[in-house]
Parts: sequence; structure tokens; C-alpha cells
Amino acid sequence: MKPISLALVGVGGYGRAHLQTIASLGAEVRLVAVVDPGFSEPPEFLSEWPGTRWYPTWEALMASDAERPDAVAVAAPIPHHAAYAQAALEAGLPLYLEKPPVPLLTQLDALLATEAKAPPGAWVQVGFQFTFTEQMRALGEAIRSGALGEIRHYRLLACSRREASYYQRSGWAGKLHWRGEPVLDGPATNAVAHGVSDLFTLEAFRCGGPVLPEEITGEVYRAAPIESYDVASLTGRFPGGATFSFATAHAVDADLAPRLEVVGSLGKAEVHGPHRTLYLSVPPGEVAAPEPNMLASYRHFLRAIRTGTRPALGLAEVRPYVAVTNALFVSSGGIHTIPEEYHSQRNHVQHIEGFEQVATEAFRNGVNFSQAGAPWGRSGEPFAFKPGFEATLAAYFAERVF
Repeated sequence: MKPISLALVGVGGYGRAHLQTIASLGAEVRLVAVVDPGFSEPPEFLSEWPGTRWYPTWEALMASDAERPDAVAVAAPIPHHAAYAQAALEAGLPLYLEKPPVPLLTQLDALLATEAKAPPGAWVQVGFQFTFTEQMRALGEAIRSGALGEIRHYRLLACSRREASYYQRSGWAGKLHWRGEPVLDGPATNAVAHGVSDLFTLEAFRCGGPVLPEEITGEVYRAAPIESYDVASLTGRFPGGATFSFATAHAVDADLAPRLEVVGSLGKAEVHGPHRTLYLSVPPGEVAAPEPNMLASYRHFLRAIRTGTRPALGLAEVRPYVAVTNALFVSSGGIHTIPEEYHSQRNHVQHIEGFEQVATEAFRNGVNFSQAGAPWGRSGEPFAFKPGFEATLAAYFAERVF
């Protein structure tokens, strides 16, 4: 089997995880180039990758007389995702795009328009890794087959602590925008984006394709002294009647490991634990991860290239996620600062007192923080996904963020 030649854009930060995964793929893939303007000269680690060339810019890669890659992976910072994705599609290359795909729905729709005009082999797979795991495959089958009955609720709880140093690691961390580009950095739109995206992937399993909700109500807060947010909750309803919710935050003293729950009329499925094991009540059973999530995601990407098929999770499939996380800000009425009386510095984290109890209550009952007893909570206004909602979202971010 001939290895697929790959160019990796962005090798600092999370790009290192991509390098490790690429190394794990062995002969399936060959890293021929890395692009990263953050280095003024070839990074030292390239000595471990014989034959891999470094380029300071995408333009330099495209202008090179050296071997053209078969595909591209982008692990660059969020503000650069849209530009690199646009360039890869225009170059006619399949692209693995790290999550979140792009911050704004306007950017995603622009990429969809470019992808529609690109050659058949040029498409985007979004790196929401859990979609490609054995656990998600089994859960999707349980939903599609009706084993769980009529789906009534999807719920997610995921809180990952972030110390003050997290917001100092780069210029865009904790920002709404950076150097004129949107970022919307925060748990639901970055660190916990995998889990939030799963809610829409599960409903897509049930319906046979991506589905926008009828309506959502969201709440967005900040506890740390940042421009963006670090606490969020949301509830919503799909056209088929199933409700969904998520509760997430960085302002916690200890992580609350991701917990995903699907409740049907005949049974329940839960995904939790350090390796995100799937527990099914009907039929009873457990499904654990046979390999790391990113490795499963990359294998799917390479398989799609070899078979000439489109990936299971492309730009169209993540549109509900981007639309909903944009609408989250509108529904909340912006970002509300949690009064100082409710939080304090603990172990280098801006911790909200009693938050774990509030978050657990919100998860258990599928409600927002204001309904779960948070004394600092402020209820949002419902946002309906009616025809023309895209213009409402675009106007909101144009006027209030930029």
C-alpha cells in the first residue's frame, strides 16, 4: 500500500499531538512537509523526520518545486483555520482540519461554497475525533436501530480546569478576536468542542444527516479576567422532539470528566470515564476504545482518500455545531461577568464556589445554570432557527464582537 504524503500546518502546541499520531500510522502516511510561520528556521525536531521539509508559509509550500503532498492537515491556531482551509480547497487537496473548524457560521458557509466548486477529491474532514471511534459507532447503531427506543434527551457535562497560565500561552487564548480574526475561545468552542459536537452527530445518526435545532436557550459567563468566556450552558430542542443540553466550564478547581448521556424510551446509553467507555442498557454491554481517538480519526481520513469517498464528518455535518455555538452568544445576550463574591483564586484557577453541584444539577435535569440554582445565573432568551437566522448571527458578531 503506497503511503499517502501529507503536509502538516502548525507544529507547535497541539500540532505535536498530530505529529505523534502521524508517527503511529507508520507506513500508511509519509510526512513530506511542515508549515509554521512561528519558526524562523527549520525546527530542531525535524531531525527526527528524514525527508520532511519545513516552509515558513503556505505560499512557500505551494511555490516549491519539491513533491506536492497528497493531503493537508491543519493544526494551526483557531484564527488561522479559515484561511488555511480556503487555501487547501483552492489547491484541490483533501484537508484534515483540527477542531473547532472555524469560529463563525459566515466563515463555514464561505468554505462550503469553496468546497462545492473544488475538484471531487478536495474536501474537509473536521477533527472531532470521537465521531470516528468504536464507541460512537456502537452508539450510533443503537440509535439507528431503535434499540434505545424513541430518543428523548441528549446531555453533556464536561468541565476542564484552566489555570491562569493557559490564557498566557498565546496571544489569542481567552480572546473573542485576535489581529482582526474571530476566535471565540472558550470551553464549548474550543477545549470541550468535541463533546458539544457529539450532541449533533448523535441526532444526525437518528435522522440520517445533519439537523439544525428548532430552538436553543443559552447562558455564557466569565469568571477569569479574560475577554472571552469560561463558563457556558445550553438547552435546545430538535425538530423530532428530542431535547439536548450541555454544561461546561474552565473555572473549576478540579476537572469534571466528560459525561455524555442519551436517554430513550426503551433504554439509556452513557459515555464516561477516562477512556470514554460506552455503557448501554439496551442491549446491555460496554464498548471501550481499541485505539486513541485521534488515531481513529486519522485512519478514517486516509481511508476516505484511498477509496475516493467523502469523510463522515465534513463541513456540512458540523454546520449545526457552528450555528448553535454562535447562537449561544446571541441567546445569552452576550457574556455576563460573574460577580467576584461568587469566585476566588484557588490552585491558580478562578474557581466558582459550589459550581460542581450546579453543573451536576444542570446535567441531571437538562437545564441551564440559572435553572439549576446558580445564584449568579442569568437566564437567556430563546433563539429560533427560522429562515434567515444566519443574517441575525452575522449582524450580532459584526456589531458586538468586531
